[in-house]
Amino acid sequence: MTMKDRDSTLEERMAARQGAGHGRIRLGAPAVTGTFLVILLLLGPGAVAAQDSEARSVLDGVYSEAQAERGQRAFNTHCGECHITEEFSGESFQNMVGGDPVAQFYNFVRSSMPYENPASLSRRAYLDVMAYILYLNDYPAGDEDLPATVDALSEIYFPEVGDDH
Repeated sequence: MTMKDRDSTLEERMAARQGAGHGRIRLGAPAVTGTFLVILLLLGPGAVAAQDSEARSVLDGVYSEAQAERGQRAFNTHCGECHITEEFSGESFQNMVGGDPVAQFYNFVRSSMPYENPASLSRRAYLDVMAYILYLNDYPAGDEDLPATVDALSEIYFPEVGDDH
């Protein structure tokens, strides 16, 4: 049987079904709209928002090399008096943040550091330090800086402990 024969056979079956009272069901706009609304209600309010943004991982190159370099300078200037880089890299750090959104760690650092004057640095300085910490953990750099809003940082996650990177 050729493709043309199959197509004509399908057309014949469809015509026969319509002749036997199996015509097409036509849904008017109210029926389609009502069905769509029921589906949205069942899925919940986050269903539409979930289409607009997709969670990413720090494995996706979410900071730039230039930002990590600025972050190293900011870390040395503002953090290095009290902290060493090993506190923010390796297995113990990854166990602490594994599975969490970057925003959670960012908010903690921004609201509590530097210890003697919390929240005193610019937003950019905190983001740059975050990029440097990502660099210290061998997460890949990308083409753009970390996003500047907490909402956007909430969509970027640290990998679960045990995920390869």
